[in-house]
Amino acid sequence: MRYRFVERYKKAWPVRLMCKVLKISPGAYYAWRKRPEPARMRENRALIPRVREIHAQMRESYGARRMADELCKRGVDCGRDRARTLMHLADVRVKQKKKFRVTTDSKHNLPVAPNLLDRQFDVSVLSDNYGVWLATINLSGLNRSYIGIRSNGGFSCRAAGLTMDRGCCI
Repeated sequence: MRYRFVERYKKAWPVRLMCKVLKISPGAYYAWRKRPEPARMRENRALIPRVREIHAQMRESYGARRMADELCKRGVDCGRDRARTLMHLADVRVKQKKKFRVTTDSKHNLPVAPNLLDRQFDVSVLSDNYGVWLATINLSGLNRSYIGIRSNGGFSCRAAGLTMDRGCCI
């Protein structure tokens, strides 16, 4: 880890100064540079594209356990810790599913308005008899505040009211 730091920043700082600050000997650093790359590191680098492929195929939902199982199915000897390391090297993270949130409260004791239209949507006939007003209320959550819009009837697209309130009573 410290040797890689020295290797990365050797153009910005003198190697001997960094070795002194990091408390490593310059000889050990230069010996590290001459050593061949470990076999496990080569294998891990070769597996990174496969990990990214599995991650994409499984819609970014596999964590280290399932990634390890999938790699084993595909013929790679891999445990959970190695899968976690491979996912880290591949810069792959699990996309968390959002929790389902209930937004409708159907079990209440509040009065419900009567159904005057009774599924007869010919408004030209009903508007003379009942004075029918059609309205839509669009609630759009903005930081738990709501915008409500209501219209003034079936014959016009004009908005009759608009409110932006935490309780949203129109």
